[in-house]
Amino acid sequence: MKATVASIAQRIALELDGAIAFEALILTRWAQLPIARRQEWLRGLLVRGFQRECRVLRSIQHEQANSTKAPPREAIAVEQLSTPRASPATPIPCISDNVVSFAALREVIG
Repeated sequence: MKATVASIAQRIALELDGAIAFEALILTRWAQLPIARRQEWLRGLLVRGFQRECRVLRSIQHEQANSTKAPPREAIAVEQLSTPRASPATPIPCISDNVVSFAALREVIG
């Protein structure tokens, strides 16, 4: 039996705090939209934000994969003299650890 869109769709409830700057901006923009467009706008915001997070995580993984390749011998000697290398146990930074500029936020929120 084929699943219909109605059976796949799920509703989520989310509370935004107006005391938090980014959340206040989202709430302000949401209130300015016509009622008929609000859900569509929120859905788009959520999807675009998730896509950006995936891109950032992929680029971090790509950078880490490239940094594990052995550098030439001259680079190793120079590196040992300049700064200590990060240990392999360094945690992968999360997107929430990155500072997002207001220009980037404006692009996402609209």
